[in-house]
Amino acid sequence: MNLLKETTNKIKINDFLVGHITVNRGTKQGDPLSPTIFALVMEALLIDILKEIEIKGFKLSDQKRIKLTAFADDMSTFNNSAEELKLVLDKINNYCLGTSSKLNQEKTVMICIGNIPPNLPFKISEAPERYLGLNFTKVGLNSKITSIINSIKDSLNNWKSQATTIRAKMTIVKTYALSRLSYHQYLDSLNESHITELNNIIKWFLFSAIKNTYTEEHKYRTLMTMDRAYGDWKEGGIKMWDLGIRQIAFKVWNMNRLLHIIKIKACNILQEWYMEQISNSKYISIGLREMVDRWKDFRNNFAPQHNKLKSLPDCIKGQNKKPLQLKEIYNMLITHKYKSIRKTDGQKNLISINNINIPSIFQHINHISHQKGRNTLFRFFSRSLPGINYERNVPCKICNNIIRDPYTHLFIDCMQVKEIENIIISTFNNLSFFKIRNWDLNSLDISKTNKKERIYPNLIGIIIHQLWRIICHKLFNQDESKTPPSFDPTLIEKELTNLIKIEKFILIKKIERNETIYKLNNRDQLIINFNTSWHNPNTPNPIPL
Repeated sequence: MNLLKETTNKIKINDFLVGHITVNRGTKQGDPLSPTIFALVMEALLIDILKEIEIKGFKLSDQKRIKLTAFADDMSTFNNSAEELKLVLDKINNYCLGTSSKLNQEKTVMICIGNIPPNLPFKISEAPERYLGLNFTKVGLNSKITSIINSIKDSLNNWKSQATTIRAKMTIVKTYALSRLSYHQYLDSLNESHITELNNIIKWFLFSAIKNTYTEEHKYRTLMTMDRAYGDWKEGGIKMWDLGIRQIAFKVWNMNRLLHIIKIKACNILQEWYMEQISNSKYISIGLREMVDRWKDFRNNFAPQHNKLKSLPDCIKGQNKKPLQLKEIYNMLITHKYKSIRKTDGQKNLISINNINIPSIFQHINHISHQKGRNTLFRFFSRSLPGINYERNVPCKICNNIIRDPYTHLFIDCMQVKEIENIIISTFNNLSFFKIRNWDLNSLDISKTNKKERIYPNLIGIIIHQLWRIICHKLFNQDESKTPPSFDPTLIEKELTNLIKIEKFILIKKIERNETIYKLNNRDQLIINFNTSWHNPNTPNPIPL
């Protein structure tokens, strides 16, 4: 409660913190309670305007009119005349006198439709005006999609050199880039040109070289087919969004949510107006018809027993009897479009010749904690390592032998690897209770181990990543001053030791949380499970009981 009561702050001046200052009123910037508090305080003004019969507002239909919209301290009013605007301003001024509030004259603008009367109190908009993050003009919504795509390019260009793993890159794409579009898709839509451009930007960010600057004219390639890229990590995909399907899912979710809001009677005047349009099959609102059509298609494909829209039913719900979430709708649509993930020729050979369970191996890779090791092993089995995919039936640039499969050759059969094979095997066996006799595909098949075993898969990941560093230097390095990396057993042991320390720290914090918050007393069992998973010749019991 110190966020609201008896709050104290400090001011930093020239790197020196002054003493505590008590804050007796107001909320902090970004405080999630701020909109709620503003809503409570503003309610008196809003009700006063809504109840004033002389203020007519805009006519939506025969039965419905809209006078204002508001969120926290952002407010817009809809007035038919200068006289009506004056009534609204009188009420705002009275409210300000009673609450010490103040109308921000500099940020207040008017969007005028039709004949403009003289002597209006605020500046008249001559450019698109922003309200709650969306741009509007006198003809309606002014799309910001193009400018958002440009900002996504700039953002990803800054992140290009920062992310080192494909999973980190995918997180950045979704979190810092594509998320900017989500809010706008309530009213706006991506066209085919937008989707093509965004896909090209994403391909560049995910799969091109770090120093590669994005150019619009270049059509970037992926290191895996798009249907594979859309798959889950556990299936050998990278959980990339199909932007066309996601846009459809967003419209289905939005319509489904609207039906539920109407059913539980938690709607506002605009939402009632939307349903009135749907009932009469006369669509005026932006994008409403497409929302309706997408929802109907979704119902026909996934919930044919659900009541048709003409009966204005409740929303389509999931197995938990709750309205479907956006991610549930997207997953249903993406699975419907892509029945299964295609396997590469290399993966087919691993299955038929080497008897490797590809689906299972990706599930095991997903549990590897060493990030770079997990990334390299994932890209090895998904056949998506950069720079080597098309090296087939050509001499190896390292040993000059003919390459049939670049992955098997460079990581196992290349003379460079054969020369250090005994060191690799001894390094692995010194650090693991599970022993390997040869360095081959059978050794890399971590799907044959129990998922509770953590040393084997992480150690394989660490080793495969160190080999990849050596391969990259041999194939791609152009800086002769760089010291070539070598296979270093000491470094591998150090990385494994540090990884165990991190996992120990995470477990100890989990135990503390369980005991403090949930009052659970399962410390001994968690430690036993941890020791079983992480025991190795150097530390048989990583956490002593």
